[in-house]
Amino acid sequence: MLGVIGISLLAWGLATATMVIVTSRTTSRSSAAFNAALPTISDLLAKAVCSVPRNSDVSIAQAMNELDDQTCSLSRLHAGKGDHSVTAALNASYEALPADQARAYRLLGIHPGLSFDVEAAAALLDDEQDHAEELLDSLVDAHLLEQELPGRYRFHDLARLHARAKSEEEHTAAERTSVFLRMAEWYLRTAAAADLRLLPGRWRLGAAYAEPRSWEFPVRETALTWLEREQPTLMAIAQQAHRLERHNLTWQIIEAMWALFLHRKHYQQWIAAHELGLAAAKREANLAAQARMLEGLGMAYLNVQDFSAARQRFGIAMLLEDQANHPIGEATCLEGLGLVEHATGNLPRALDLFTRARDLNVRLDHQRGAALMRRHIGEVMADLGRYDEAIDNLTQALDYFTHVDEPYHQARSLACLGRAMLLAGRGADAATALHDALSTARQAGARHEEANILRALAAVAAHAHDPAAERAYLEDAHTIYTALSAPQADEVKARLDELVSAPAAPKRPTDPPE
Repeated sequence: MLGVIGISLLAWGLATATMVIVTSRTTSRSSAAFNAALPTISDLLAKAVCSVPRNSDVSIAQAMNELDDQTCSLSRLHAGKGDHSVTAALNASYEALPADQARAYRLLGIHPGLSFDVEAAAALLDDEQDHAEELLDSLVDAHLLEQELPGRYRFHDLARLHARAKSEEEHTAAERTSVFLRMAEWYLRTAAAADLRLLPGRWRLGAAYAEPRSWEFPVRETALTWLEREQPTLMAIAQQAHRLERHNLTWQIIEAMWALFLHRKHYQQWIAAHELGLAAAKREANLAAQARMLEGLGMAYLNVQDFSAARQRFGIAMLLEDQANHPIGEATCLEGLGLVEHATGNLPRALDLFTRARDLNVRLDHQRGAALMRRHIGEVMADLGRYDEAIDNLTQALDYFTHVDEPYHQARSLACLGRAMLLAGRGADAATALHDALSTARQAGARHEEANILRALAAVAAHAHDPAAERAYLEDAHTIYTALSAPQADEVKARLDELVSAPAAPKRPTDPPE
């Protein structure tokens, strides 16, 4: 709860906003008066919340959460009695809408996200896109929606709660659930299409991947952009589906977000999403889905270097995959456990696990999985000093991911190849491979991998006794790691501190040697 101070401040902001409406030349029921006052209401609310003393018993986050609680009733937002309230002004604007616009307003209140595009609105409204866009634009004209960008809309803060309240007043719970599920299925299908565009050969469980798709993302970058932009909405839908006990929908949405987490490394969201998916899969008693969510958690913990947590998740997932008689999942668990062993320095054990995973993928005729294992095997062999075997395995992996046009893993394979060449004493060849990897990672939008490659280029510079170039690469890598809250930031910072006395580089080297 807000507490006395928070309630008083919010009440002051709302009461002041009401005065703006009441003193308008028109009555408080006038839509024009509300339209003019609504931006002021948001400003005054922000002022009220921001004026909460720092040492009070309520934080700004608590105040905003209280105001934005999706279950809070609109009656909490009353600033006065009778017509002299924000609710009355919203009601006046709503009642002036034609029937089709009023219906659209109510149903859009069911959308759990903060913003949406025309395609999502059309799915929710069960309407054609052209007509849906006309309805949205009409609500913008009525100042009940605002247009963020061409084709993208959001509610004003108070109007969103009002629309939701109206949907609860005029539609049954069953009707609202039907609308929500129609919208959620659209988001799931679209997320699956984006995930497939980014990682076409990865194995999946969800039924959405097997369904015919009416459209694809024509450009790879747009798929990643869509997933990034819609991440909050996808999570809100997954949470709402879980509350509605549509657990199959919840974990499938999380599965469809994999390419986003892999490329952008949103660690906290990655873990939270898969914990939610795991809870849903448990409620559904779906062993394979539980294992899939645990595998996602294992990879997340690997990325934040919590190797004990990663090992535990992969170990439990392996047991579940075995119970589910799901060999492709078992191969994924072997891979995950191998990654843990490699990261913790147990190279022979890692090589054994990766080899078993490769053989299982080959037996299942899963070429992508086999190529991934060859990359892992190549990395371990390089660390063992078996450079020719390492380069051979890494080249095979690179050839596969180049052939299937999967830039993320193409960049990773090039980076591993460059590192192996450096360890073999082939500095010039390493630099060429790493510059190719850097270009590919940037095109793929894989920021963490870009930082890893910059760090590898720093190692090439160190090998060439060029501390200025090494520092330049490390500074760029550190900037990215820090922005991503990646654990490697501290390691890079430590090396930069060691290089503090090195001469400054006049220009960062960007081109590979001739």
